[in-house]
Amino acid sequence: MSCEIFRNILEEKFMIAVTKDEKRREFANLKQGPMSVAEYLRKFDELSQYAPRLYSYKKQKID
Repeated sequence: MSCEIFRNILEEKFMIAVTKDEKRREFANLKQGPMSVAEYLRKFDELSQYAPRLYSYKKQKID
């Protein structure tokens, strides 16, 4: 099991619902602002795991 998979399982099991909601809102409101493209992509990837339905909707709009 990779470190990333383990971390995801651990976070999913122990992260409280309020924190997950905060991460979903942060993803929904994410803007690049002063971040570099690389920083923005890293943040986008990090937060997209908390809002898979919103992420797939945004992806469909782009395609």
